[in-house]
Amino acid sequence: MSFINKKNDALDRGIAAIAGEPIDPQQVEEAAARVWQRLTLEASGYAPVAEASSSPAEPVSVHGSLKGCADFQSLIPAYLRGELSPARALLVEDHTRSCIPCRRALREAREGRPAVAAPSRAVTPSRWVSIPHRRAAWMSLAAVLLVGLGVGIFYTVQQMIYSGQQMARVESVDGSLYRIHGATSAPLAAGTAVTAGEEIRTAKGSAALVRMTDGSLIEMSERADLSMTAAMKGNTIHLDRGRIIVQAAKQRPRHLYVATDDCLVSVTGTIFSVNHGLKGSRVSVVEGEVRVQQHARESILHPGGQVTTHASVAAVPVRQEIAWSRDAARYDSLLAELIAAGQDIDRQVARPGLRTSSRLLDLAPDGTRAWIGLPNLGTNLADTQRLLDQKIAASPALQQWWNDVIGSAEKDAGFHKAIARLGELGRNLGDELGVAFVGAGKDDGAPVIFAEVTNEAAFRATLEQDIADLNITHPLQIFTDPAAVPAGKSDALYVWIGNGLFVASPDGDRLRQVAANAGGAANPFAASKFHERITQEYRDGAGWLFAADLGSMVGKGHQRTADEQSMAEKLGVLDLEYLIVNRREADNKAETRAAITFDHARRGVAAWLAAPAPMGTLGFFSPDANLVAAFVVKQPVSLIDDLININPNFAAELEKLKAEKGFDLRNDLAAPLGGEVALGVDGPLLPTPSWKLVAEVYDSARLQNTFERTVQQINDELRQEGKPGLVLRADTAGSRTFYSVESQEPKIAVSYIYEDGYLVAAASRALLERALQQRASGVTLATAPKLRNLLGSDGQVNVSALFYQNLAPVLADVAKMAPKGTLGPNAKGPGQMANLLIGKGPTLAYSYAEEDRILFASTSDSPLGLNLETLAGFGGVLGMMHGHGDSDAAAAH
Repeated sequence: MSFINKKNDALDRGIAAIAGEPIDPQQVEEAAARVWQRLTLEASGYAPVAEASSSPAEPVSVHGSLKGCADFQSLIPAYLRGELSPARALLVEDHTRSCIPCRRALREAREGRPAVAAPSRAVTPSRWVSIPHRRAAWMSLAAVLLVGLGVGIFYTVQQMIYSGQQMARVESVDGSLYRIHGATSAPLAAGTAVTAGEEIRTAKGSAALVRMTDGSLIEMSERADLSMTAAMKGNTIHLDRGRIIVQAAKQRPRHLYVATDDCLVSVTGTIFSVNHGLKGSRVSVVEGEVRVQQHARESILHPGGQVTTHASVAAVPVRQEIAWSRDAARYDSLLAELIAAGQDIDRQVARPGLRTSSRLLDLAPDGTRAWIGLPNLGTNLADTQRLLDQKIAASPALQQWWNDVIGSAEKDAGFHKAIARLGELGRNLGDELGVAFVGAGKDDGAPVIFAEVTNEAAFRATLEQDIADLNITHPLQIFTDPAAVPAGKSDALYVWIGNGLFVASPDGDRLRQVAANAGGAANPFAASKFHERITQEYRDGAGWLFAADLGSMVGKGHQRTADEQSMAEKLGVLDLEYLIVNRREADNKAETRAAITFDHARRGVAAWLAAPAPMGTLGFFSPDANLVAAFVVKQPVSLIDDLININPNFAAELEKLKAEKGFDLRNDLAAPLGGEVALGVDGPLLPTPSWKLVAEVYDSARLQNTFERTVQQINDELRQEGKPGLVLRADTAGSRTFYSVESQEPKIAVSYIYEDGYLVAAASRALLERALQQRASGVTLATAPKLRNLLGSDGQVNVSALFYQNLAPVLADVAKMAPKGTLGPNAKGPGQMANLLIGKGPTLAYSYAEEDRILFASTSDSPLGLNLETLAGFGGVLGMMHGHGDSDAAAAH
């Protein structure tokens, strides 16, 4: 009998959990839109219709249906005279608040000026609107019921397994703590057990500490209300309201979750706080890494990081957020220690300064086509490691962080040894390491590596000792006389130390040429235009410098046929001159600037990128977008004309398309478009990528007509082949019309809308509505500090193009899903590789198009400080190479 009662209790809890499940705000918005649409129809005296009318919008009477801006504008005189019904007047007022053209028409009517009629909104012909078949509806309902039944059974079984399980024990109470059960409440004392599903609540002016069975500690502030449940994936703290601070114990492979009605917090071992109230939630991190999921948006937070779930919940200093805790002083100290460690090291260890000249460049061999100038970081890394070791010895928190970076004591010892070697070598070298690539062909591109040496004897002794200790099997020969170096290329690496230089190359001829230049021989390269351009970059301050002579590598210096030559000229390839990339570091930021120059004004494809201009497309992306590429280009019609000029066959194909299909690519598709376009991912990648496409549109009616005719032609061809066609739908909600194009084979769905002069397309209507709401709130990627803070202070107001990525959260999840050994025996490879490629935070690359050049820039933050970030990067690389230690620790970083 008790077993039956337990099952009934579990079922009751399952039903209560389903009944009490928070409603997605998006569903509320959709329901509100449906109610508003019904109000619109009822106010006009019409019942809801199943299909959109195929007739164009026309002026209506004060009692007719409203289909578009022209209808609303026709009612303005009656509205101003007070002749409309209250419901209809309300619709006009709502529409004019959200529609700029109609608001302008209303203002002009009030001022007595003639109004310009709004263009009628294109409506999808009814023959393309699909009505679901009754059979399909029943099949869909059956599928939903089956899925629901499966989920319900799984949930009920899981609850039966974990029901009644002890989740925690009350460790201490300051004031009053209660167990809430229906209409009753009972006080809880220290030592009382708390089981799964039990609701506990602190009273006003009270606090409590609750220790979970997994070792995690929950500190509850006054009037905090929570319960706990267990599942196979991990334990969950359900926070109904109030503030808590969680010291999460190590959870791998499970997780600890904190769930509120608007977010889900996921951790594996860290210290963080969650504050949940009427307006929303605020999550703050003291130590470790925390993931916060808000519907389709995920944020990854590190020490000092914070996220809020609603614009009305302002961000506050983390120190202020945890000030109520009895351990506030300890948390504050720990947080300050983690954040300040990198900054303190940066203050004590100076980064290599910018170089304004280079002796090494003057010694580069004649025929150099690419140059790399790198700062000497050997001493920097060794000093950083020394200071970090001092801090680690006095800080368990830093010790834990470093253990996660390195992974094991064995690798830590090997890493220290490698850094010590680099430090010894670096102390005897100058401030720059140069690499010259000579020749443009595949057979003559051997590199030459060289640096100035401040102490030849000490450097030679250190190098020889390192070679012996490392047991290098690859042939390596050290020479004291450059004349003794064999001519030509070899599988061996030749090294010469002398005349204040260290020179290494697999090509003896190149090595001897550098030695000769150091001895005072005339160097033609030093008088070249390429050398002059690189020297100019040094004068402006060089950090990590790369330069390539594009003109000689891919431009004019190659033999081509007459057709190839003509094509290259039209594309603008022959105008290429140089590529210069310069990465400079300052103020905990790494700024990279690049320039592609042309020997005269840009033309062809190189001229497609327009001069810097405002980008309204970014207003349709959220601040948490993962990836966005945005451009301002020449008018699309000009792009078509350029393609026709480049390839005459393209013009013939366009004429053929026009004759056979009646489709004019230039006038039907390119002409209605403006010069702005943006494409990105703004939400989860799985199961369906949350992509968005935004394009400026000058003539939406014409563009929509093009889409409709294209769908019709495609459907005609598919029906002839006996295949199902595309379905183009139009759905009006308020003053907006949402369109969708769907295909069954293959399964494709695209939704789009015209809004304020832009076409906004996405993978679903929900994404569109979210984009419109975000834009209306003003909280978008365009206004997000995380993007604006990455823009350099260069005096420019706009850019020509930008590429923004915050893929670290996405790739971290993908890396966890990758099968073990995907990239070899090292299971942590995917996560580490993602960090190496894209970093741990958002990055931004942007460009300015000028008359004879295109300038690029990118900026990324270094939250740990430049020195500590570099050292940790070396640690991650070595850990990945050796593939030993704790893979979970690596995945966390």
